[in-house]
Amino acid sequence: MKPIDDRGVPEGLKDEYADRAVPLDARMHWIKPSMVWLGFSTQFISFFVGAEVAMKVGITWAVLGIFIGCVFLVVESGLIAWASAKYGYSFPMMNKKAWGNRAFLIPSLFLAILVTGWYAYQAMATGDVWEKAWGVNAHWASFIFAILFALTATKYKWMVWARFLGVPALFVMCGYLFYFNIIPNWDKAWSFTVANPDYSYGITTGISFFIISSIMTGDIVRYCKPKVFDSTMVTIFAFIVGNGLALSVGALAYAAYPNLETWWGLVDIQLGIPVVMAATWMNWVSGDACLYNAVMGYTNAHPKVKWKQAIIIGGIIGAIAAGTAGLKTVVPWMLAIGTLVPPIGGVIIADFYWLRKRDYTLDRKDNWNWIALISVVIGILIAWVSIKTIPWLPNQIPGMLFSFLAFGILMNASGKATEMVKP
Repeated sequence: MKPIDDRGVPEGLKDEYADRAVPLDARMHWIKPSMVWLGFSTQFISFFVGAEVAMKVGITWAVLGIFIGCVFLVVESGLIAWASAKYGYSFPMMNKKAWGNRAFLIPSLFLAILVTGWYAYQAMATGDVWEKAWGVNAHWASFIFAILFALTATKYKWMVWARFLGVPALFVMCGYLFYFNIIPNWDKAWSFTVANPDYSYGITTGISFFIISSIMTGDIVRYCKPKVFDSTMVTIFAFIVGNGLALSVGALAYAAYPNLETWWGLVDIQLGIPVVMAATWMNWVSGDACLYNAVMGYTNAHPKVKWKQAIIIGGIIGAIAAGTAGLKTVVPWMLAIGTLVPPIGGVIIADFYWLRKRDYTLDRKDNWNWIALISVVIGILIAWVSIKTIPWLPNQIPGMLFSFLAFGILMNASGKATEMVKP
């Protein structure tokens, strides 16, 4: 008989270690989680988000802002990644430690729903490029690709294998943009300016683009060996090599050839085959990771929900959304997410480093730790107010900082910081 956890679930009932820590003998060399994260962070739409940043602030502030935003993600996500790698914990399990054995569903399901939408968006972006290049019906193509993306999300090791095509696709796309657009217009690209730029826009976008999954990084990084170096390298590959590179190349491509509506003319080169294949594989290895993140939350929503069941449900929901919605710009949506999501990361970081002193061996006594929710709400309000009061500062920073401070201070003041029990 397998041991029973606090919710009456036999340990190991779920697949992909959704309900327990990844054991040490299942950990991998950091290169494999880096491949998963690198593919995750380099979706095809990244180039167009980078282009929108350049369009708003000019090339110098675009590249500089994107880099600063990615450095913030490395620090924020790196702190969460080390906690995850040390104990092998997923994002829902880390929430359980901070929020309690019941309340953890609030942040876990909220972000699971958000990344399900992001998974659907990857399929929509893929359908769109197939339509632009070859006249394929975008809605049907989006639906089919959403189903295909779900296949590799079924197992972590399958996501690793998918990266052997997805990661090279990033460099193929970067190479094409450099060869056909950036290098022929090199001086023009680096001299591109706009009037009255919003200097913080690049930083804000660089952070917002991957703030959700940077906080959910435990789902990927928990397969690392419990070394600071390993989890840090995975995080650098994710946000500097992956996210930062794609956004910056997109910004340069726009500055060199300011036209967002024709896929920079790449669909007319070699029958569009290289750009379509690159876009498909880049979106595939981002979409499957989004669904993997989402299913980790859905699997923990109810004791009897198994991994494969959640994959099927999440995949169908995402496929229907992808097949029925139209492709629109994601930047306004990302900026809203940048207000709502970072405070959740602040609570996780405060819990592990401040209150627990980097020790996850004990659980919260309360199943519903309402201080966690209050702290997140405080962070959201501060982030919202800061948009108007300090517009030059990306609002994700005060949002996360104040949720961090609120959680630590309120937990200590209430005496709940030391109310722990053995799991």
